Amino acid sequence: GWNTIGFTGTQPISAKYTLLSVQDTWTNVIGFDAGGQRYEEPIINGMNADVKTLNPMKGYWIFMTNDSTLGAIGA
Repeated sequence: GWNTIGFTGTQPISAKYTLLSVQDTWTNVIGFDAGGQRYEEPIINGMNADVKTLNPMKGYWIFMTNDSTLGAIGA
């Protein structure tokens, strides 16, 4: 199901590495552009996760296919 995530690092990092601890159970991540009031382009595991980055201090929706524990993300 869908859950919210975020991280406190100081630099953007690819979704692939940010979500390494749940690499086998996440399928999609979607950010929200508060200024534009619209959802961002989805990041899809195994498709564009290598090149799409997650940004610090920003929230995201993540879709998980199974129970899993997301390791700490940040500095």
